[in-house]
Amino acid sequence: MFSFTVHSVLCKKEILNESSISSKIIQELLDNGQAFELEKEIEIPLEEFYRLSHIDLQLLGLPEFYPFDIRILSISDLGQNDFHFNLEFVEHSKGLPLNAKRTGCLLEEVSQETKYLLSDEQFQLCEAVEEHNQLLEKKSNVNFINFAKIKNLAKECQAILDSYLENENVFTPEKISLDLKQTDDDSISVMPELEDENNKPFQKKFDRFPQPKNIYSLSNLGGKRERIVFTEEQKTELEKIKRLKRVSGEEKENFFNQPQDFVDSEIINLDDFSERVFGIGFYKPRFYPFITIYKTQWIPGFIVEKSPEERVKISLKKEDLEEIKKLTEEAKQSDRKSVVFKGTEIPIRQAEKMISFAEKQNESKEPIKNIGEETVLLIHENVDLIEFEEKEFLETNLNFYFEQPQNLNENLTLLEHQIEGITWLQSLQRENYRGGLLADDMGLGKTLQIFAFIAWHYEKNMKSKKPYLIVAPISILENWENEFNKFISNGQKIIRFYGKEKKSTQIDSLGSESIVLTNYETLRINQKSFGKINWAICALDEAQRIKSPGTLVTNSAKALKADFKIASTGTPVENTLVDLWCLTDFLIPGLLGSCKDFAKIYQDPLQDEDTDIRALGEKLRSQIGIFFIRRMKKNILQGLPNKNIVKLEMEMPNEQKAKYLEESNRTKGFEENNRNNILNILSALRDISDHPMIAHSNNNFLNLSADQLITKSAKLMLTIEQLEKIEQLNEKVIIFTHLKKTQLLLQQVIEEKFGIKVKIINGDTPTSSTKATLTRQQTIDKFQSKSGFNVIIMSPIAAGYGLNVTEANHVIHYTRHWNPAKEAQATDRVYRIGQEKDVFIYFPISTSSTFETFDEKLDKLLLRKTDLASASLFPTERIEVTPMELFSDLEKQDVPKDIENKPLTIEEIDNLDPFLFEAAIGVLMRKNNYEAKLTPKSKDKGADLVCFSENKNLLIQIKQSINIVSDSCIGEILKAEGFYKEKYLKTFQLVALTNSEFTAQAIELASSNSVKLITRENLLELVKENRIFMSEIHSLEKLRINRF
Repeated sequence: MFSFTVHSVLCKKEILNESSISSKIIQELLDNGQAFELEKEIEIPLEEFYRLSHIDLQLLGLPEFYPFDIRILSISDLGQNDFHFNLEFVEHSKGLPLNAKRTGCLLEEVSQETKYLLSDEQFQLCEAVEEHNQLLEKKSNVNFINFAKIKNLAKECQAILDSYLENENVFTPEKISLDLKQTDDDSISVMPELEDENNKPFQKKFDRFPQPKNIYSLSNLGGKRERIVFTEEQKTELEKIKRLKRVSGEEKENFFNQPQDFVDSEIINLDDFSERVFGIGFYKPRFYPFITIYKTQWIPGFIVEKSPEERVKISLKKEDLEEIKKLTEEAKQSDRKSVVFKGTEIPIRQAEKMISFAEKQNESKEPIKNIGEETVLLIHENVDLIEFEEKEFLETNLNFYFEQPQNLNENLTLLEHQIEGITWLQSLQRENYRGGLLADDMGLGKTLQIFAFIAWHYEKNMKSKKPYLIVAPISILENWENEFNKFISNGQKIIRFYGKEKKSTQIDSLGSESIVLTNYETLRINQKSFGKINWAICALDEAQRIKSPGTLVTNSAKALKADFKIASTGTPVENTLVDLWCLTDFLIPGLLGSCKDFAKIYQDPLQDEDTDIRALGEKLRSQIGIFFIRRMKKNILQGLPNKNIVKLEMEMPNEQKAKYLEESNRTKGFEENNRNNILNILSALRDISDHPMIAHSNNNFLNLSADQLITKSAKLMLTIEQLEKIEQLNEKVIIFTHLKKTQLLLQQVIEEKFGIKVKIINGDTPTSSTKATLTRQQTIDKFQSKSGFNVIIMSPIAAGYGLNVTEANHVIHYTRHWNPAKEAQATDRVYRIGQEKDVFIYFPISTSSTFETFDEKLDKLLLRKTDLASASLFPTERIEVTPMELFSDLEKQDVPKDIENKPLTIEEIDNLDPFLFEAAIGVLMRKNNYEAKLTPKSKDKGADLVCFSENKNLLIQIKQSINIVSDSCIGEILKAEGFYKEKYLKTFQLVALTNSEFTAQAIELASSNSVKLITRENLLELVKENRIFMSEIHSLEKLRINRF
């Protein structure tokens, strides 16, 4: 069904005609711009392919990830022109090479017809090796630079290097700084400086030779040789430094003030950029301790208190993990209570939690692209102190009058609040102020107000050659273009500068008739091009995207050079008040002081529960003054139809209640600071409340009928009952849930029950979305254009970005969001200008007559937080329900004993997540007197479970499947034997186990190689003889080996 190319995965279009789970997964990728229709095939770019969950890959019937080793050998010497690499796929470090062929990320073992997927890191390594080997000319510095990259990739995916490559150490500096020193003769000595421990030895060698070199060989602090390798461009800069060496006389003061003019003037002309830009260099992420780094407690972070007054954020990169693990182990052996890491003392228990979470996070973390590899515009960030300000904010009154734009479409009637907003923008611009924050509630027409203002400005400045810029999330750029075509007819034209469109557009030659549309990622990547242009007006939509000081996107926006700037957002404070500071610093730098001072005045007091949030908000509102406007729908749109809140409640059926209580029992005895466990349990309770078959599942529940699924969940029964009523009214519904499994379950049940096609807008940001032929807005337009009853499923995250769905007038919040503001944003997709019908908001709630459920508790907390948000002008993170608020009440509850804690059935084990399925087999082995060890989730060397006993040791390959299992699993366990024998110095009985059956070829291969087979029939007997529970499975899963 699938074929592979160098950079994508293809499948036949016919898959969309099937009623299979695979078809639903592919259709969802298409609907969200993560896959693209070609003439006869569907293309999934590798960037999107690698974002699919392991469950999705399993359901699509794709091969498993390659579990064995990659070995890289050197051919010739790095300094020679014929140097290249030989890459081999091997069973283990000392194993023979496999006869394997690679096509993109697919690896085929030719002799056994076995296929594997390469992980993203393995694929990148193979590509880097191949790219180097194909070079026609291999200069020594190129060899070393490529080797440095390949060695880093090899470390990430645990590839094996030969001894020569392992012992070669190469450092390729991303940045060369200037080391300036005053000398005795009052001149300045100029030397290059590296951000590396080898800086001093390098400077000595640099000073010794008359001409700079591409490669410097040094001895590092451990006595090992390390080579510093420079690109040709870097060598050119070193030559300039060598020519300067000393600066004196008239040049000295200029050099101190602008050293980059001397070094970079032949390459970059900094005069092209705004006054805020002071240079060009490499981006370096920063952490400011006075900025609240908390975004949401539902995503754990590493914050260490050095003292009651000082909190430090610890970030763990992959390369840091081994170091902190080693330090932690040494501290434990020495009976110390803490470790010192990156200059911070960390208690042992906290270090262990950091390690555990970081390892899991690294397994699923998306790669950060190009950060630190490309030069960026360096700006005065105004964080620690005010370095750049525009002193044009002294006036407190505006000459407030409206000028009607002449070229709005005739059938357009501006509403009163829209005229007020346009007047406000016109008045700021007439007084030569530099910008304003348009923070109207969602659904009040901010897009129209901005376009009307641009049309007016264009009429007044037709002789100007300055173009206009609009930056918005990719998902709503099409909506911006549609709104322009609907409202404006003044001769201006939309220029798309994103995706494939940008290749054919020269934005530096555009005039005032051009309105450039781009997205934040394109702005970040092309910031130097955007930064050189004199823009008439720059408008940022969903401007909360630049709420964080010092990020690449934020700095790219602040580096723009525009006569007037607009930040448009319905949520000027998404997490903390620093969000508002950052937006204001984009518009009028200096108005709210430095970020550090702002945090001290406005953010820090929020740590005190006695702080009057309303008074603090009013003080801040007064300081922002005329540069801020915010109107709320409830105060403005008197003509909007009614909004009706409907709570739907139902007692959980017994099966759902039993699963809920078993999970709830796990809350007993947990320490309050055990955040990872608390989050896991709360997530499981939320999942079970949605549907008991979702928690810990592998999506096999999708093979059940709609009727079978409906009767198992109170919330689903309520939802289907309500949909049947809405169907009778011939009206449309949005169902909100951010959980992928819930989305799929709802889609399947509704499609089967009502005979309609249900689309999912999932909230993921496509990595290649600009190539999509069917965008999210088009998916929504199709939903809206279909007459009569229709249903669409959306993530509230996707709903936060400007999507209009006013044809729907029913909203079901199936899975509640922890933040009431996010929930309100989702509702506002429907309840906004253009809505003509009464709107109904439903909250289905699973209840119990004997205890307060997760749904009931969350509903109460959200109601209380909503009241708190309404009382504050700028709601902050204090309006979000925190894990501990939920957990503390749930933990205090007395769990009723009226329902017995039942062991898992074979069907329930079938439905477990693949890794929990492996853990379930481990529990069964434990109950049969084996010590069971689960192998790593990736690179397991061909075995999933290692079992030890006095009489026999087992090495088990586990295949969870609804299909008959092929002989490839026998090949895997045979290859695994060598590695595990060497690791544990023991012999093993090889075992292949499945909850299905084996093919005849697998049975024959197993028989000829003494591999024991355990099939569903055997597994059923084991489950009957040994009662196992989810708590036991979770306990063993926690002990899984992280990596070899």
